[in-house]
Formats: sequence, structure tokens, C-alpha cells
Amino acid sequence: MEKTTLRSTVPEDDDWCWNDIADRVLPPLSACRDDVTVAALIAILQQYPPDALCMGTFWLEDDFLSLDNSLTEEEIAEAMRICNHSHDAGIGFNWDTLQSAIDRVKGR
Repeated sequence: MEKTTLRSTVPEDDDWCWNDIADRVLPPLSACRDDVTVAALIAILQQYPPDALCMGTFWLEDDFLSLDNSLTEEEIAEAMRICNHSHDAGIGFNWDTLQSAIDRVKGR
């Protein structure tokens, strides 16, 4: 496996996340980052050998519904896209980040 060092400046804005930098320096993934389906996750994982060390977490539709059972499927997908795009590795995905995304979708 060939390794490449990519360099980019840290954004001036205080409200940035690592995805802002990744979007500038990395080629787009074959699976769209806005696709928040199990199929998209599998496509991302298939880019690596099966014995590659890996760690992660994932949340399902029911997790979002447990916070707000009035959500539609499209609202859940939008909340997932918000979480995905604004992911902060220092915080991760947790109940608060899910609720924050739901609040944005609901305009609260």
C-alpha cells in the first residue's frame, strides 16, 4: 500500500470540522458521503482488505425515532446526513449529536 502525505491549512473559521479539510484534499469516495444506508457503509468498508483493523460505530433509524417518534424517513435521512457531514472525532456520534441534528431538521 502506497502512502501519501496531504497537507492543508487549518480553516480560519472557529466552526470547522475535519470533513472541511478532507473535502479539500481527498478524492470523493466511490460511495457518496450523503448516502446514509447500510449499502453505502458496506461499500466504504469493501475498499479495505477484510483483515484490516477497523473500529466504528453506527446508528440506525430506530435510534433517531427513540429521540423523536414523529420523524419521517426523509427527516431521519437528513439528520443522519447532518451528523455525517459535521462529525467531530473529538465528540463522536452520541445521543446529543443525534438530538442536535434532529433539532436542525425540525427547525428548533
